[in-house]
Amino acid sequence: MRLQELGQPATIGRYDIRGEIGRGMMGVVYEALDTVLDRTIALKAIRLAFPVAPPEREEFERRFFAEAQIAARLSHPNIVVVHDVGRDPESGTLFMALEHLDGRPLSAIVSAACPLPWREALRIVQRVAEALHHAHRQGVVHRDVKPANIVLLASGEPKILDFGIARLAQEQGNLTPGRHFFGTPLYMSPEQALGRPIDGRSDLFALGAVLYFLLVGRAAFAAENIPTILVRVVRQYPPPPSFLRPEVPAVVDDVVARATAKDPANRYPDGRSMAEDIEDILAGRVARHRVEWKAPARPEAASGTMADTDDPLAFLQSELDLGNAIAGNVLHGLIPTVELPRPITPAAVPSWRPWRPASRGGGSTPPPRLRPPAWPRIPPP
Repeated sequence: MRLQELGQPATIGRYDIRGEIGRGMMGVVYEALDTVLDRTIALKAIRLAFPVAPPEREEFERRFFAEAQIAARLSHPNIVVVHDVGRDPESGTLFMALEHLDGRPLSAIVSAACPLPWREALRIVQRVAEALHHAHRQGVVHRDVKPANIVLLASGEPKILDFGIARLAQEQGNLTPGRHFFGTPLYMSPEQALGRPIDGRSDLFALGAVLYFLLVGRAAFAAENIPTILVRVVRQYPPPPSFLRPEVPAVVDDVVARATAKDPANRYPDGRSMAEDIEDILAGRVARHRVEWKAPARPEAASGTMADTDDPLAFLQSELDLGNAIAGNVLHGLIPTVELPRPITPAAVPSWRPWRPASRGGGSTPPPRLRPPAWPRIPPP
């Protein structure tokens, strides 16, 4: 009765609900008892964020079972185990039974006042990179790699959560025209933020941003609001970790820079390559994949103007995509009313007015072009 009074079901399927663990975009996670196997599990009850018509709900449920089956086939020590998926016969609630973890998410462990030692941060990210490589080889892209989706167990091993759920969240957004994505895009790759096709390298961008967070204690692209975050993700580079923590070696800056390159072609080709470079750094060796990579020129990071690119049409398309991504999320109310982390180096943007020629007297001299302030560039090796 007490669970029902709190708005929690007493049972879902064959699982007895013991209490709530947390809530998210896709529903509620409960601690539950599997009454058949007599073990404690984490039960994710899936709920749509808004009402949809029956045909759309049926399509979502079909995708849910398809994605859950794919996620359940992933077998890796650093990926959470999916035990079961189904629908409660009484309430119709979709659920996913997951391995119950004894640990805390990285988002609850790391802060600006308490970043991780750089060796520990690399060790964790190396394990996650191997897990992502395993998933990508199975054709599974996570799409939402972030500190909150990586749990550090009491043993020190990381576990990635929510494989298969992030894609469902995107599909849920697609049920309503004009919706682009949910949540704060602090760890999204530029191509994902712009609504372009993605592959496993998008997860590696997010993992590079996670590594930055672990090393510095703040998100690489933190800003006051989501439009500014999107601009930073797509067009700007953060200061290297060693700029903020001098004890971090420059070779670690290189790993972060390559993983978070704006162009997917300039990133690590797969998680195994990233993990191997980290393994070499921890062992005091030269990173084996460093010789095949050169830091790309970054004029766009400093200004983001058409004069800084050799392909004006591509630049204009990028700017159009970025504007659409920002406008779509503002107009459709997808910007959350939550306090966002403060930026690492807040800069005052000068006021700007469009130049118009004088109506009389033969015109006037245009003012110098104002460019947005740039964060420190990562110097080439």
